[in-house]
Amino acid sequence: MALESIVRWAKRENKDADPLEFYRKNYDGFTRSQLQEKDKALYEILRRRDLLHKIPRKIAKARDFGSPLDYYQEHYPGMTREELREKDKGLYNRLQRDSLLDHIPKGKERRSSKYGEDALAYYKKHYLGLTRGELAQKDVGLYKRIREEGLLKYIPRKYRNFGNPLSYYKKHYPKLTRGKLRKKDKALYRRLRKDGLLKEVSLAKNWQKRFRNALQKYLDTSDRKPTLEELAQNYHLNSDELREYFESQGINF
Repeated sequence: MALESIVRWAKRENKDADPLEFYRKNYDGFTRSQLQEKDKALYEILRRRDLLHKIPRKIAKARDFGSPLDYYQEHYPGMTREELREKDKGLYNRLQRDSLLDHIPKGKERRSSKYGEDALAYYKKHYLGLTRGELAQKDVGLYKRIREEGLLKYIPRKYRNFGNPLSYYKKHYPKLTRGKLRKKDKALYRRLRKDGLLKEVSLAKNWQKRFRNALQKYLDTSDRKPTLEELAQNYHLNSDELREYFESQGINF
């Protein structure tokens, strides 16, 4: 790309342009230091929006694709341009450089869809607050689109009203230890942890010993106290659970 043809961020016509897309269109392949030198304004807005991790730190070693189109047909047959750019940016750039992108399908035209190019933004505008199940009933097309794009994690699951979570635990899982409860009902486990009630759920005997040993190690160390992460690693414990155990003993990290 000739530098003379580059449009800098401050001179862009579309003031609502997405800075990352602007980078990909005008500076694709530039490293962070190169971008900072050529377009400091764009570099700064990417930094402020925590997007610099999308920009390479250094020039990647050139890959030998042979015939890039044959390579595409062998490894990514049928993949759209957008999918290929996300999956293998090096190959995408090579195809673009060799003017071969016309041989790669564009895929579904998002602009012609009523959901536009950003299905999640459409959800937030029209269905904000709906759970996954409610969205699937209300607009199955949008639900499928969001699921296909791997964005369901941003849609809440069905809310469960435990009432008193400790009473719920005692009624439904009275004999489950903490570890088994975590596997059996993660939502209840998280609620108990959030409310500081996990200490009321018993640990398995072998785990009780590990927690006690970790606590004793911490108390017996007089010079440099071990960190929570070090103790968790040494005693093969979950650091969050270990933190909760320490807090139940009056020790805060």
